[in-house]
Amino acid sequence: MRVVTAFLGWLLLMAVLPVTALGGTEKNEVGYDHPPRFDPIITDTAVPLHPNKLCLEYNCGLSFYTHRLSRNWRQQSAGGDYSSLDMELKISYGLFRDCEIYVTLPFEYNWAGDVNQPGPGGERSSTFGGLDDVNLTIKYQLLAEGYRVPTITGLVAMDFPTGRYRNLDPGRLGTDAIGDGVYVLTGGLNFFKTLKPVYLYANLWYSVQTAYDYEDTESGQDPFNYLYHPRDYLTVNLAIDYALTAKWFAKLEVNSYWDVGNLSGRIFGGQAQAPYTALITVQPGIGFMATDRFSLDLGVGIDAWGKKSYRAITPLLSLGYSFY
Repeated sequence: MRVVTAFLGWLLLMAVLPVTALGGTEKNEVGYDHPPRFDPIITDTAVPLHPNKLCLEYNCGLSFYTHRLSRNWRQQSAGGDYSSLDMELKISYGLFRDCEIYVTLPFEYNWAGDVNQPGPGGERSSTFGGLDDVNLTIKYQLLAEGYRVPTITGLVAMDFPTGRYRNLDPGRLGTDAIGDGVYVLTGGLNFFKTLKPVYLYANLWYSVQTAYDYEDTESGQDPFNYLYHPRDYLTVNLAIDYALTAKWFAKLEVNSYWDVGNLSGRIFGGQAQAPYTALITVQPGIGFMATDRFSLDLGVGIDAWGKKSYRAITPLLSLGYSFY
């Protein structure tokens, strides 16, 4: 309930503050009057690319896991020194007016060291890397920004299980588990509002996940002995960019996901077997618009609160280039 209340409050802020009060224009024609592809690092944008235009974005984050988060939102030992390098190439293309499609190609490299529970051969450290789950997203602008109305865009996305999630080696200490091993269908809305010198962004998405064969490596039985049903989850992202100068922007994001906590935990399929999880990340940063085509962002993601998850500190780098 608090998540929905915070999100609705953010939308109310987008709607009720007059644009002219902060030095903006009265109307943003078709939503295109905004920094060219100058986006938040994590939060998705609402304004689509122009037709037949291409944008490339490279994102990189190095996560240092400091704690495990209990079901009571408390910190516990991480059980060792764990870190992960996540890199992704995002290729966006304007299909036609008000419509954009993009594909995200992620790569993950994991480290584990000084673990509390060694592997079957006494292993206490390991590394592994590979392709993560590929994402394909299409979004269509439903409403252009007006005096009090934000840009609103509908979104449909699919994650494909291209990572490594079967035949895992216990001696790798979990570093070879890359990707979720499920198809994830996501639908939702993106929002954008110009309140110059401030730019507001928001995402509200609902995701459903397919069931998968659970690999039980501890019971001594067939490792694919039963079908596992993960929970549906809600993604809520909020971001604000503040124009310090014509080229420099201060940035702040709050990114979160929340497992659905109803009786079944799923809209379709069997009852969810996974525990309820949640994670809220606060991410301050700075952005530099080098040219009207090239931008660079630096930030740090700090996992502030969570449940049945891991807390990490993640320095972030994002590079974007638009072919206008």
